Amino acid sequence: MYRVLVHLNVIDFNRLAEFEDQAADIMADYGGQIRDAYEVTRQGIGPGTEIHLVEFPNEDAFQQYRCDNRLLALASLRDSAIVGMSVQRLGAQKQYGTSQH
Repeated sequence: MYRVLVHLNVIDFNRLAEFEDQAADIMADYGGQIRDAYEVTRQGIGPGTEIHLVEFPNEDAFQQYRCDNRLLALASLRDSAIVGMSVQRLGAQKQYGTSQH
């Protein structure tokens, strides 16, 4: 499984939801999904921060999704919703507090 953590600097949460709904449908065509999404900070109806854990079957599927013409066509909607984002690939998952060693 290929996982990435996406940090979004949101300026319009309503527009972000509209973008995410469409992007999630495109992701699904590549076996991807937004596994978790969290609002970290939100200033009422104003700006804030959201973090997503996104999963794809492999890196190739993720890269194909990012180059999909339907996703690229949503750039203006995305840009009206966020002012910046960072994408970080996650490495090996760790387990803490388990009795198995």
